[in-house]
Amino acid sequence: METTMKLVKVTWKDIVADLHTEEDIVPCESWSVGWIQEDNDEYLRLYTGFYEDGIELADKIVIPKGCIVKIDYLKVTKDFFDD
Repeated sequence: METTMKLVKVTWKDIVADLHTEEDIVPCESWSVGWIQEDNDEYLRLYTGFYEDGIELADKIVIPKGCIVKIDYLKVTKDFFDD
């Protein structure tokens, strides 16, 4: 993995659904931490996990830009990737 990728904490609004209710529901605030894979006008895609078994699989999340509340850039020290 490239260590030049930006590590971020993204706070975002998530959909809430509740069937057969009289309650007033509202979106809930969520957050995810990951490395930015793609950032465009429509969405932000993060790598949230990597596998070290020789295959190129990763865990990812894509968040629509309209759901993002804020993005905090996190500082990663050099020893973060050391075993």
